[in-house]
Amino acid sequence: MTGVLQNPQTSGTGEPVRIHSIQAEGTRFTVNYCPMSSACIDTATQVLQLRDENLHLLRLRVSLPADDGGPERAATFEVAVTPRPGASTRVRGYDVLYREATGPWVHHCDLRGVIASDRDATSFLPRLRINSVNAAVEPVPTWTTIGCESGAIVTCLDWGYAPWNPDTGVYDTLRSHLFGSCLQAKRAAYFVGRGDLKSYTRNGTRINKRDQFGLGRNANNQVEELRTLEALWSPQGAVCLNPENRRVPDIALPAGMLGVPPCARPPTWTPTGKLATGTFTPAPD
Repeated sequence: MTGVLQNPQTSGTGEPVRIHSIQAEGTRFTVNYCPMSSACIDTATQVLQLRDENLHLLRLRVSLPADDGGPERAATFEVAVTPRPGASTRVRGYDVLYREATGPWVHHCDLRGVIASDRDATSFLPRLRINSVNAAVEPVPTWTTIGCESGAIVTCLDWGYAPWNPDTGVYDTLRSHLFGSCLQAKRAAYFVGRGDLKSYTRNGTRINKRDQFGLGRNANNQVEELRTLEALWSPQGAVCLNPENRRVPDIALPAGMLGVPPCARPPTWTPTGKLATGTFTPAPD
């Protein structure tokens, strides 16, 4: 893979570079590169780094061969990454644009009918692959997942349910369980583990959250505080569900709730149900 270093305020072809590696630590995106004249082997002296405010100097060029190995349908893409101003240490946001050959630039998180200033930021999730259909999470060391700000992946990171220890950046099994549970809870995918992939919510619906360990932002481990408890969650969907408290009551549920039981009263954490959601407006005293 190659790239071009070019100040966006200048004209010309820029400085061609060779990409040594691309990595994400937490949600911080870094590109390691070498001058074209370098062998790009000695990481101590030959490999340079772009991150944070310097990322805007780089355009990546990726050439993909044709399916049959021939040149006639090969494609060349360019990708540009620019940090969003005011990035937090919890979730760093970027503008990611790409184009084929010399075609128009496309924003990765471009939503139809949204003006440029309202576009979602893009964030990076290292070493995890997330199934785009059922939100199942799989650790893959060589994989980096890209998510948009309003989607479940980045929302759960922002809620404090990152799958790594925030102090060390090391993948953590318990936190990963909460992250996978959060993906289903955010989507209200109550029955995903029972074959129903439907989301039973609408964009903009607010919910209250608790988790067994009090790790989430603005959350604690007091599940009994959720007087309108909706569900307990695992990475396979709802462990239990109180249908009278579901966040969008006018979306019909499947007959018999596909065997998902109601939650215990008073509610308690279970071996797999370690994240809880409740409707945003509490019940009257």
